[in-house]
This record gives sequence, C-alpha cells and structure tokens, in this order.
Amino acid sequence: MRVAVVGAGLSGLSAALELSGRCETVVFEQHDHIGGALSSYTTLAQPVERYYHHCFAFDNELFALLSELHLSHLLRWRLARVGYLHAGSVYPMN
Repeated sequence: MRVAVVGAGLSGLSAALELSGRCETVVFEQHDHIGGALSSYTTLAQPVERYYHHCFAFDNELFALLSELHLSHLLRWRLARVGYLHAGSVYPMN
C-alpha cells in the first residue's frame, strides 16, 4: 500500500514516520523547506524562527520524537528578546 502525506510540518512528518514502518510513504510539501510552523532560517549568521511559533520546555512529545530520531543534540535553547512598546517605553515579554 502507498500512502501520501500532505505537508512536511511536525504533524505530517510524524505521521509519515509512524506509517513508514507499515507501508510505502511519500511526503509532499509545497515549500522549499520542512518543519512547518517550527521551521527557521538563517539571517546575519543567526537562526530566526520563520513563524511566531516555538517549542517550550514542557513539549515532552516533541522531545521524545527528537530523541527517537537522535536529533536531541541539535536543539538549542536561546533567550527570546521580545518586547512591546507602550507610551514610549519598551517592556520585555519574557
């Protein structure tokens, strides 16, 4: 049996991994990168989140998946420097 998975985000890639042990699995992605909302790109030699989405310290399912794929060592925790401007002052959001 052949199965098509549409989307190479976290859900699509997780589904493809689960299915790949039982059937031929093909992943289709419209963009030139994988990762969906968790993807990033590099600018000025620094990684930047492609979308306003990140993983958190309590995302246990994600960490289990990274461990299963032997990718845990690639995860880097960075301090987010995000704030908002109100009445001429910048207030941190973290």
